[in-house]
Amino acid sequence: MFGFLKKKKEVSKNELKAFVTGKAITIEEVADGVFSEKILGDGMAIWPEEGKLYAPADGKVVTVMEDSKHAVGLELAGGIQILLHVGIDTVEMNGKGFTYHISEGQDVKMGDLLIEFDREVIQTEGCKDVVVMVVVENNNECALEMNTGCAVTAKDSVILSY
Repeated sequence: MFGFLKKKKEVSKNELKAFVTGKAITIEEVADGVFSEKILGDGMAIWPEEGKLYAPADGKVVTVMEDSKHAVGLELAGGIQILLHVGIDTVEMNGKGFTYHISEGQDVKMGDLLIEFDREVIQTEGCKDVVVMVVVENNNECALEMNTGCAVTAKDSVILSY
């Protein structure tokens, strides 16, 4: 009868928290063609202030790089899969300066420590230590809203919602 009195159905949004503390930038600002040209997918990056990479949301570890330990793939709610990639050209370091705290198939919670990385070692090897997040799979074609151009705090600041 009084349809206008019905409660509006709330649309639930999923949020990703900052995976490292630092300055959030657009993916186009990453000085690497594969990322900045979105060949792997859309995303964003953070120039880190410390060498700890955390899970930005609850999910499952679907990809690990056992030899290089510089990246991890996570499957999140809503059909989203992300790649978290530490540094540019760090695959060539063969794991030097990287420590995994996860394994493939493991369930993780937002804020769990995934990778520790030594920023000084990365820079000494001539690599950049920017940490990139790419949405490699967006099955439900969710609209992605990224927060960049600002300082972010790991496990606290919202960096992406969908």
